[in-house]
Amino acid sequence: MVKLHPKDRRASFQSLVTKFESLPLQFVGNEFSPLECLAVSDFVFGMSSIMLIEAYVLGKNVVSLQPGLCVEDSMVLSRHSLIPVV
Repeated sequence: MVKLHPKDRRASFQSLVTKFESLPLQFVGNEFSPLECLAVSDFVFGMSSIMLIEAYVLGKNVVSLQPGLCVEDSMVLSRHSLIPVV
């Protein structure tokens, strides 16, 4: 399941659905709250959002994705080696 940012549109991700058609990709907008999404998630990937912190507090497997990171990491959990950064 992919929880879209409120600014994102599902149509923007259609190329991923086509490219990875063998994966059961499901995109969620505002149908579910962030907490409901976290409750059913095994893994949570994001950049540096509060949702990652909430997932960590709930005991989820969390990874901060920060491609091309060239400055100090803004994610407090990865700065303190509590979650991995990729």
